[in-house]
Amino acid sequence: MFNIGPGELVVILILALILLGPEKLPEAARTVGKGMRELQRATRELRDTVETELYKLEEDGAVGKHVAAKPVVSSASGSQPVEANSSRPIPSAAPGAVAQLPPPAPVEPLAPPAPGDEPKA
Repeated sequence: MFNIGPGELVVILILALILLGPEKLPEAARTVGKGMRELQRATRELRDTVETELYKLEEDGAVGKHVAAKPVVSSASGSQPVEANSSRPIPSAAPGAVAQLPPPAPVEPLAPPAPGDEPKA
């Protein structure tokens, strides 16, 4: 799990014995063991929850299907957007809401470095 070899483990155990002493070492080992078990339990529960939810989505047929977005255009009156090739209005959160994104802001090119600011190799 932590990729620790036998020699490194012996060094860690000797240091723990020196730092904690023989009285506190068993208590510290129990605490570390309980923490590791709790971490493994929490990880297992999270993995099981994610797998269960993915299984439910697969049963519903939602996973693996990509739904293409339909283009949006303004209606003739301009009051509510409609789907392309359709006269059915698209429901919006507020009356007159805009369904189109604004164009991206232009990006200015970087200025060339001033003389003397050039990096030295």
